[in-house]
Amino acid sequence: MSQTKTHNRFRLVTSLLLTLILGGILLAGQKLIYTDKMKIFYFQGKPGTLFFALFACTIAVYFYLLTKRGNDSGKTMKKWCLTLNTILFVILLPLQIFSMDSYFYISDREVVESKFWNVGDKEKVDWKDLKKSVLTVLGDTNSNTVSIINRLVFRNGKTYDINISTIGKHEFSKLLTYLKRQNLSVEVQQPSEEQLQLVRNSYGPQVVQLFVANRNS
Repeated sequence: MSQTKTHNRFRLVTSLLLTLILGGILLAGQKLIYTDKMKIFYFQGKPGTLFFALFACTIAVYFYLLTKRGNDSGKTMKKWCLTLNTILFVILLPLQIFSMDSYFYISDREVVESKFWNVGDKEKVDWKDLKKSVLTVLGDTNSNTVSIINRLVFRNGKTYDINISTIGKHEFSKLLTYLKRQNLSVEVQQPSEEQLQLVRNSYGPQVVQLFVANRNS
Protein backbone atom coordinates (compact mmCIF):
# COMPACT_ATOMS: atom_id res chain seq x y z
CA MET A 1 0.00 0.00 0.00
CA SER A 2 2.84 2.40 0.89
CA GLN A 3 4.50 1.74 -2.47
CA THR A 4 1.25 2.58 -4.25
CA LYS A 5 0.92 5.85 -2.32
CA THR A 6 4.53 6.75 -3.07
CA HIS A 7 4.00 5.98 -6.75
CA ASN A 8 0.83 8.10 -6.88
CA ARG A 9 2.59 11.01 -5.19
CA PHE A 10 5.43 10.74 -7.68
CA ARG A 11 2.96 10.78 -10.58
CA LEU A 12 1.15 13.80 -9.17
CA VAL A 13 4.31 15.81 -8.48
CA THR A 14 5.79 14.92 -11.87
CA SER A 15 2.56 15.90 -13.62
CA LEU A 16 2.53 19.29 -11.88
CA LEU A 17 6.17 19.89 -12.77
CA LEU A 18 5.47 18.85 -16.34
CA THR A 19 2.64 21.38 -16.53
CA LEU A 20 4.87 24.19 -15.27
CA ILE A 21 7.76 23.25 -17.55
CA LEU A 22 5.62 22.94 -20.70
CA GLY A 23 3.78 26.18 -19.94
CA GLY A 24 7.09 27.95 -19.35
CA ILE A 25 8.53 26.63 -22.62
CA LEU A 26 5.49 27.88 -24.57
CA LEU A 27 5.67 31.35 -22.99
CA ALA A 28 9.45 31.59 -23.41
CA GLY A 29 9.17 30.49 -27.03
CA GLN A 30 6.48 33.08 -27.68
CA LYS A 31 8.62 35.88 -26.23
CA LEU A 32 11.70 34.74 -28.18
CA ILE A 33 9.82 34.59 -31.49
CA TYR A 34 8.30 38.07 -31.28
CA THR A 35 10.97 40.07 -29.43
CA ASP A 36 14.27 38.70 -30.69
CA LYS A 37 17.20 41.16 -30.27
CA MET A 38 15.00 43.80 -28.62
CA LYS A 39 15.37 45.43 -25.25
CA ILE A 40 12.14 44.44 -23.55
CA PHE A 41 10.65 46.39 -20.66
CA TYR A 42 7.55 44.25 -20.39
CA PHE A 43 6.04 41.24 -22.15
CA GLN A 44 2.74 39.51 -21.53
CA GLY A 45 1.21 36.69 -23.56
CA LYS A 46 -2.41 37.55 -23.02
CA PRO A 47 -4.97 35.97 -22.95
CA GLY A 48 -3.28 32.98 -24.52
CA THR A 49 -1.49 32.23 -21.25
CA LEU A 50 -4.63 30.50 -20.02
CA PHE A 51 -4.81 28.26 -23.09
CA PHE A 52 -1.09 27.54 -22.83
CA ALA A 53 -1.67 26.38 -19.26
CA LEU A 54 -4.71 24.26 -20.15
CA PHE A 55 -2.87 22.66 -23.06
CA ALA A 56 0.10 21.85 -20.83
CA CYS A 57 -2.33 20.36 -18.32
CA THR A 58 -3.72 17.94 -20.90
CA ILE A 59 -0.19 16.66 -21.60
CA ALA A 60 0.39 16.26 -17.87
CA VAL A 61 -2.92 14.41 -17.47
CA TYR A 62 -1.87 11.96 -20.19
CA PHE A 63 1.31 11.27 -18.24
CA TYR A 64 -0.63 10.85 -14.98
CA LEU A 65 -3.17 8.45 -16.46
CA LEU A 66 -0.79 6.38 -18.55
CA THR A 67 1.63 5.83 -15.66
CA LYS A 68 -1.09 4.54 -13.37
CA ARG A 69 -0.63 1.01 -12.12
CA GLY A 70 -4.05 -0.10 -13.10
CA ASN A 71 -6.33 -2.92 -12.11
CA ASP A 72 -9.44 -4.26 -13.73
CA SER A 73 -11.75 -2.18 -11.53
CA GLY A 74 -10.11 1.09 -12.63
CA LYS A 75 -9.81 0.45 -16.35
CA THR A 76 -13.25 1.83 -17.22
CA MET A 77 -12.67 5.07 -15.32
CA LYS A 78 -9.21 5.42 -16.87
CA LYS A 79 -10.69 4.93 -20.33
CA TRP A 80 -13.30 7.63 -19.77
CA CYS A 81 -10.70 10.05 -18.39
CA LEU A 82 -8.46 9.46 -21.40
CA THR A 83 -11.38 10.05 -23.75
CA LEU A 84 -12.37 13.33 -22.08
CA ASN A 85 -8.75 14.48 -21.97
CA THR A 86 -8.32 13.67 -25.66
CA ILE A 87 -11.41 15.72 -26.54
CA LEU A 88 -10.01 18.65 -24.56
CA PHE A 89 -6.61 18.19 -26.21
CA VAL A 90 -8.15 18.27 -29.71
CA ILE A 91 -10.10 21.44 -28.86
CA LEU A 92 -7.09 23.22 -27.37
CA LEU A 93 -4.57 22.24 -30.03
CA PRO A 94 -5.75 24.67 -32.76
CA LEU A 95 -6.23 27.39 -30.14
CA GLN A 96 -2.46 27.33 -29.55
CA ILE A 97 -2.10 29.18 -32.86
CA PHE A 98 -4.22 32.04 -31.51
CA SER A 99 -2.49 31.83 -28.14
CA MET A 100 0.97 32.07 -29.68
CA ASP A 101 -0.09 35.19 -31.60
CA SER A 102 -1.74 36.87 -28.60
CA TYR A 103 0.63 39.19 -26.73
CA PHE A 104 1.44 42.70 -25.56
CA TYR A 105 4.91 44.11 -25.09
CA ILE A 106 6.87 47.30 -24.58
CA SER A 107 10.36 47.50 -26.06
CA ASP A 108 12.97 50.15 -26.80
CA ARG A 109 11.52 50.34 -30.33
CA GLU A 110 7.75 50.33 -29.93
CA VAL A 111 4.60 49.24 -28.12
CA VAL A 112 2.91 46.23 -29.72
CA GLU A 113 -0.44 44.58 -29.05
CA SER A 114 -1.75 41.50 -30.85
CA LYS A 115 -5.25 40.44 -29.88
CA PHE A 116 -6.33 36.83 -29.49
CA TRP A 117 -8.58 36.39 -32.50
CA ASN A 118 -6.51 38.53 -34.90
CA VAL A 119 -3.79 36.15 -36.05
CA GLY A 120 -1.00 38.04 -37.80
CA ASP A 121 -2.79 41.38 -37.36
CA LYS A 122 -0.91 43.29 -34.68
CA GLU A 123 -1.17 46.94 -33.68
CA LYS A 124 2.12 48.72 -33.06
CA VAL A 125 3.11 52.31 -32.36
CA ASP A 126 6.63 53.70 -32.53
CA TRP A 127 8.10 55.84 -29.77
CA LYS A 128 8.54 58.74 -32.21
CA ASP A 129 4.73 58.88 -32.34
CA LEU A 130 4.42 59.27 -28.56
CA LYS A 131 2.57 62.47 -27.71
CA LYS A 132 3.28 62.31 -23.99
CA SER A 133 3.78 60.06 -21.01
CA VAL A 134 1.74 60.95 -17.93
CA LEU A 135 2.93 59.72 -14.54
CA THR A 136 0.20 59.51 -11.91
CA VAL A 137 0.03 58.32 -8.31
CA LEU A 138 -3.31 56.84 -7.25
CA GLY A 139 -4.08 56.08 -3.62
CA ASP A 140 -4.79 57.67 -0.28
CA THR A 141 -4.05 57.13 3.39
CA ASN A 142 -7.61 55.97 4.09
CA SER A 143 -7.26 52.87 1.90
CA ASN A 144 -3.53 52.58 2.66
CA THR A 145 -2.95 51.41 -0.91
CA VAL A 146 -1.12 53.10 -3.73
CA SER A 147 -0.59 52.53 -7.42
CA ILE A 148 1.62 54.30 -9.95
CA ILE A 149 0.33 54.57 -13.50
CA ASN A 150 2.34 55.60 -16.53
CA ARG A 151 -0.16 56.48 -19.24
CA LEU A 152 1.34 56.42 -22.72
CA VAL A 153 -0.57 58.72 -25.08
CA PHE A 154 0.20 58.39 -28.80
CA ARG A 155 -0.65 60.76 -31.63
CA ASN A 156 -2.98 58.23 -33.26
CA GLY A 157 -5.20 58.30 -30.16
CA LYS A 158 -4.02 54.99 -28.68
CA THR A 159 -3.37 55.00 -24.94
CA TYR A 160 -1.79 52.36 -22.73
CA ASP A 161 -1.87 52.40 -18.95
CA ILE A 162 1.29 50.81 -17.54
CA ASN A 163 0.84 49.87 -13.89
CA ILE A 164 3.92 49.50 -11.70
CA SER A 165 2.34 46.51 -9.93
CA THR A 166 2.07 44.71 -13.29
CA ILE A 167 5.39 45.55 -14.88
CA GLY A 168 7.48 45.58 -11.67
CA LYS A 169 9.27 48.57 -10.17
CA HIS A 170 12.63 47.90 -11.85
CA GLU A 171 11.22 47.68 -15.38
CA PHE A 172 8.87 50.58 -14.64
CA SER A 173 11.84 52.74 -13.63
CA LYS A 174 13.88 51.61 -16.64
CA LEU A 175 11.02 52.54 -18.98
CA LEU A 176 10.71 56.03 -17.53
CA THR A 177 14.47 56.54 -17.68
CA TYR A 178 14.48 55.41 -21.30
CA LEU A 179 11.69 57.85 -22.23
CA LYS A 180 13.53 60.73 -20.58
CA ARG A 181 16.83 59.91 -22.29
CA GLN A 182 15.06 59.87 -25.64
CA ASN A 183 13.82 63.42 -24.90
CA LEU A 184 10.22 62.22 -24.97
CA SER A 185 7.62 64.19 -23.05
CA VAL A 186 7.08 62.93 -19.50
CA GLU A 187 4.45 64.77 -17.47
CA VAL A 188 4.18 64.25 -13.74
CA GLN A 189 0.92 64.90 -11.96
CA GLN A 190 1.79 66.40 -8.61
CA PRO A 191 1.21 63.86 -5.81
CA SER A 192 0.46 64.77 -2.23
CA GLU A 193 2.98 64.15 0.53
CA GLU A 194 0.75 61.38 1.86
CA GLN A 195 0.79 59.68 -1.53
CA LEU A 196 4.57 59.95 -1.75
CA GLN A 197 4.86 58.38 1.67
CA LEU A 198 2.69 55.49 0.52
CA VAL A 199 4.92 55.11 -2.53
CA ARG A 200 7.98 55.08 -0.28
CA ASN A 201 6.43 52.44 1.99
CA SER A 202 5.27 50.25 -0.91
CA TYR A 203 8.07 50.58 -3.46
CA GLY A 204 11.04 52.11 -1.66
CA PRO A 205 12.97 55.40 -1.87
CA GLN A 206 14.39 54.70 -5.34
CA VAL A 207 10.93 54.81 -6.91
CA VAL A 208 10.13 57.99 -4.99
CA GLN A 209 13.35 59.58 -6.24
CA LEU A 210 12.54 58.59 -9.80
CA PHE A 211 9.12 60.15 -9.47
CA VAL A 212 10.48 63.38 -7.97
CA ALA A 213 13.31 63.54 -10.51
CA ASN A 214 10.77 63.42 -13.34
CA ARG A 215 8.41 65.89 -11.67
CA ASN A 216 9.58 68.87 -13.66
CA SER A 217 10.28 67.02 -16.92
